[in-house]
Amino acid sequence: MQLAKFPFRFFLAANRYSTVFHRILRPKYSAARCGSSMPYLDRLKAAGINVVLTEYPDAFHAYDGTAFSTPIELPQAQTTRNCTLREGDNGQILNAKTGVLYKLSDPCVEHSPHVGFNQAAYEATVKAVREFLTMTFKLSS
Repeated sequence: MQLAKFPFRFFLAANRYSTVFHRILRPKYSAARCGSSMPYLDRLKAAGINVVLTEYPDAFHAYDGTAFSTPIELPQAQTTRNCTLREGDNGQILNAKTGVLYKLSDPCVEHSPHVGFNQAAYEATVKAVREFLTMTFKLSS
């Protein structure tokens, strides 16, 4: 099983199945509009992985972080929501627009994302992950 948080909040892949969870409080930041998200999902599909994308329209970044019970803006935090990234030779992360090594100082990196816990999105994610793990590893529920 692979567990990664880039470029999504939560990602699981095992036995040719993939489940991706993504927050979209603002429609312009849906996975379909995020620069790195859809090409990445397309590459997984092309590799024969059955991809399921679940988006939570009322959820901020860190929607599963109970420490953020009240949504807040983090002025110094960075977000790559407007960056299009791709993997280069030897696994480097490249800025797809410039073709050079991605850096947090790239112009596409923005600041001040909002974070906030979302109970419904959290519960739905936990339920989906349990179902995914039960199916993938043939566990008894």
